[in-house]
Amino acid sequence: MVTSFGKCVLFCIALLISQSGTNVVTKTQTVSIGDVASLECPFDISDLLIVQWSHTVKEIMIHNILSAITNKVGKYTSRYRNESNSAILEFTVNSTEDVGNYQCVVYSHTATKKTIVWLELDLQREGRVTNSGEVLASMGEDTHLAWKWQLLTSPSTVVWQHNHELLVHHVSKISEKTVGKYTSRVVGNGTMMVLEISAVDLNDAGIHSCFSYLRSGAGLRNTWVLQVEGTCL
Repeated sequence: MVTSFGKCVLFCIALLISQSGTNVVTKTQTVSIGDVASLECPFDISDLLIVQWSHTVKEIMIHNILSAITNKVGKYTSRYRNESNSAILEFTVNSTEDVGNYQCVVYSHTATKKTIVWLELDLQREGRVTNSGEVLASMGEDTHLAWKWQLLTSPSTVVWQHNHELLVHHVSKISEKTVGKYTSRVVGNGTMMVLEISAVDLNDAGIHSCFSYLRSGAGLRNTWVLQVEGTCL
């Protein structure tokens, strides 16, 4: 087990020896609740030293390849796969709190490479469509998408999606979350979910989906088609 001090030393050394630049690769992977996720971090670095995994802003582990080809922290297992020249992070997707942005940073003596994996829920397998509709908005105006709970209890997490861009709102923790121009909000004394979109533009046109999940992973899906005045879908 690497101590906190040891982790700090390893990380600082890696930063100092990798000043030649960072290459960034972005990938997307879809899963369902209960699946075993296997996130791959490919690299073309021969003198690999350290692999650092994190989820959103929380560090999962720092894996010192020189010490062991496999490292386990909690439910996460990091493996160095020599035959495919990649690092793998494996874990079981227990709830919607596991979705989101995962980062893998590989450090060597000569280079640094970062892989970002967006872990999304499979729209074809998760939930069922409960309603759909059309919303018309004009360029530059604010609009919103709203629906009332159709579950026996209010969901713990709501996931909004449009063109593969996620806003993950843990309703059980906070009643409102903003990402850029999008705000997810609980209203109506806790009986309604709203996605507010400010200054609508052409990029907002198209299908918007909202998944509402209980802690067990069961849930419902709602969809809308947002038409922006002056466009034809």
